Amino acid sequence: MIDMSKYNPMSKEFQEEAKRLGLTGNQLIKKYVQEGKIENPANINRERNKGIAERAGFKNHNEYELNRCHKDMEHKRKYTQEWRHSNGIQLSMEENKDCAHYLGTFIAERQYGRIILPEMFGGIEQEMPYGNPYYDFLMTGNIKIDIKSCCLREMKGWSGWEPHVRFNNVTDYFLILAFDDRENLHLVHIWMIGKNEIIRGEKFYMRDSIKITNTRRGLLEFKRFDWTDKLECLKQRS
Repeated sequence: MIDMSKYNPMSKEFQEEAKRLGLTGNQLIKKYVQEGKIENPANINRERNKGIAERAGFKNHNEYELNRCHKDMEHKRKYTQEWRHSNGIQLSMEENKDCAHYLGTFIAERQYGRIILPEMFGGIEQEMPYGNPYYDFLMTGNIKIDIKSCCLREMKGWSGWEPHVRFNNVTDYFLILAFDDRENLHLVHIWMIGKNEIIRGEKFYMRDSIKITNTRRGLLEFKRFDWTDKLECLKQRS
């Protein structure tokens, strides 16, 4: 049986061999890797990190680390926000319609997202914390959904909606909720678009934003993605 202890950097045998050869610990490890006596530690760490990420529901370790980092930031932000609310310094998102996240988070994600997505995909596995990058809901089957909300805009003779995609290649689908205006917040269009759908010659996610013109021709381009009249949950609410 091969004595593997001598390849352990913490072992007496390893330290003595490094001293005998006049090598540092890292240099001796590289020597053993080149001679095929041990596996490259970088490969071992890479496989370990990959396993951790996959068991947590992520595609790779970078995505896992980004999510963990944002969770830490979200925890700190939430603590600060709750303190400001409890001390009367700041209104909560639900109470402040002028808040930048009132539409995107409170209306689109927490209200419409929670009722629309289960009808489309089944159960919600996880609702991601506020500020989570790339996606807002993890659905049954490990399907990631990024919700985008936008209000009708009119400028220089153009009228329509311009949801932001932000080159997001992590999510699986974009749920785009189009409202009439910020005052009334009537939901007029619902588009569910896969990130790899080819639109205007390229995959949907490969853009910062996209303009959807509010004309018959403009809306026809997105008709195959339109769920506005298909959802029973919305018909029951009207």
